[in-house]
Amino acid sequence: MNTTEGNQIARALAERRLIVVCGSGGVGKTTTSAALACAAAQQGRKVLVLTIDPARRLASALGLNELDNEPRKVSCPRTGDERQGRTVGDDARYKAHV
Repeated sequence: MNTTEGNQIARALAERRLIVVCGSGGVGKTTTSAALACAAAQQGRKVLVLTIDPARRLASALGLNELDNEPRKVSCPRTGDERQGRTVGDDARYKAHV
């Protein structure tokens, strides 16, 4: 990533209320989402990372064994900043959070 791209990402994290990461399978959406969430949290933003992936890869990307419907503290890699995370596994829980 060059400096211009890094500045664009930092600006988006500071200014946007919602960032959607999407694409075809295997392109790094979950890893990118986790990294963006940690970066935004480090800037003092409130962060919710939402996944509907039945494989539950988000927990792994956030360094956890699992996530459920209860908030959990998440330590962001390289900084140790703690944030809360949860997954929304079924339609009822999804609707409760969105």
